[in-house]
Amino acid sequence: MLSPTSRGQLSQAVLDALRSGGTSLLDDAPEPDNTEDAQLALWTMYEQHHGGFDDISDDLEWDPHVLGVRRRLEQDFEQTLRQRAPQAPEPGDFAETFFDFVAGHEGPSLSSHMHRSAT
Repeated sequence: MLSPTSRGQLSQAVLDALRSGGTSLLDDAPEPDNTEDAQLALWTMYEQHHGGFDDISDDLEWDPHVLGVRRRLEQDFEQTLRQRAPQAPEPGDFAETFFDFVAGHEGPSLSSHMHRSAT
């Protein structure tokens, strides 16, 4: 598989560095232009680690410059997810807390959808 097309400044910098082997340029990597740019850069570094690309050297899997950018993106992504997640309930009766949480959820019922519409 060939490496993807960039979606912004950061993914372009990551892809250029990986393709050329000049990963030290990532020390001054730009901020992502948008979420898509950040996620593509992060996915590219994960794929390089897990499967690789035909046009990128496998030797860059553990490159410290690449790992530094990956760590920064992971921290930003984790922070975003934590902000979006509901607050964890206080310790107590798990079943009661869980069913209260589900009852307070506004949205379509997954079980009803599965029962009536899923294939």
